[in-house]
Amino acid sequence: MTSMLTDRDLELVLQTVQRLTGIRFRSDQTDAIRATILRVMDRVEVRSPVQFARLIEHDQQIYHELVEEITVGETYFFREPKHFEFVRRRVIPELRMRRGDQTMLHAWSAACASGEEAYSLAIVCEETHQPASILGTDISREAIANAREATYRRWSFRGEAMSHVGPYVTQCDNDCLRLNPLIRKRVQFAQLNLASDGYPSGASRTQNLDLIFCRNVLIYFDASTNAAIADRLFRCLRPGGWLVTASGDPILSDMADFVPTMTEFGSFYQRRLTLLPDMKSAKADPSAAPRLTNKAKREPPPPPQPASSTPRGSDSIVRQIQALSRSDQEAALEVCSTAVEKNPLVAELHFLQAKLLLTTGSPTGAFLAVQRALFLDRSAIMVHFLCGSIQHKRGQLDAARKHFFNARELCQRIPPDQMVPYSDRATATQIIADVNACLARIDQ
Repeated sequence: MTSMLTDRDLELVLQTVQRLTGIRFRSDQTDAIRATILRVMDRVEVRSPVQFARLIEHDQQIYHELVEEITVGETYFFREPKHFEFVRRRVIPELRMRRGDQTMLHAWSAACASGEEAYSLAIVCEETHQPASILGTDISREAIANAREATYRRWSFRGEAMSHVGPYVTQCDNDCLRLNPLIRKRVQFAQLNLASDGYPSGASRTQNLDLIFCRNVLIYFDASTNAAIADRLFRCLRPGGWLVTASGDPILSDMADFVPTMTEFGSFYQRRLTLLPDMKSAKADPSAAPRLTNKAKREPPPPPQPASSTPRGSDSIVRQIQALSRSDQEAALEVCSTAVEKNPLVAELHFLQAKLLLTTGSPTGAFLAVQRALFLDRSAIMVHFLCGSIQHKRGQLDAARKHFFNARELCQRIPPDQMVPYSDRATATQIIADVNACLARIDQ
């Protein structure tokens, strides 16, 4: 029996796993992952970590055994209910408006674990009488087998789920519930590793999609893997298609050409609907045809607005929060958080919330709040500045530089003495000086 695994041995195995799956592991997972690897090594009767690393790479059976152990996905029906309301009240109506009432919705539930998310989409389509082709994929063969079985314990139906799922399940002998064939036949399942380059493709049925759910999985990949995944997911969508990620997932709008969109149901990504050039004109005049390059150029941030884009009705609450923050930041944060819930599309409120969270000792919450502000207003100089400051505190120096560069570039597009929106009456010249000071500190 293998009794121990040194840190060096563990790192060797984890490097192999990460190279094959793209999955990264947090430091707080070390003990659990070490125990999992030892358990699999004992099961396959391998004592040497070096030999085990080679077997993972070359023996599919052992590779899959380890993947099953380390990718235990826990989910439930209608998790984050607003996302499914978004499908019901925005995605499907828009699709019907563009392509007609009987058009087929092509959807993909990526990293679907045991299938609850994919079947939740199927139930929404059944309730709205929407024809749909729904694909569910996961890296784990065992998860896919469980998804096809469609039998779940009652814990999978917690929250509001039973109000939707109730009509479509039957009781099993072992106190489990099974989905009926009406819902099961709406979903097809297949094995797929998001970190691989096997999609988009016709063979994997991941082309020309109207909707992708990819939630609570991107947090397990590093930045370069997420950038590659974001690009592939973008190419999987047809123009006008939507990508839904979880509220805690990394922001993808800087990694691919998605249009980030804030709605009453949350923040989502869309592949822009584009008007095609007149093909006859392009044939007649080759110079009129768009040129394709191997690498798309990143668009710079849009030009900044000369004045605050905060809606008039929100000006008073913004001033109230700013005044309150000078004497009681925790009270200001409480007022601001309430205002954000009531006015989710006001970028300055998310910006203020991020500032207050940062100063009251919640850098993670501040990061999420400033990302929401960035969703709503990519041209806001101070949002980029704050995002750079937060990333600097988090040790993400490359990301911090990028946002500081964006803030400086946006300042350079406006008159030097113009006041910058969301700032304390600072001019563009003053903000540029602050940016340069921050960049100097990063490079020390």
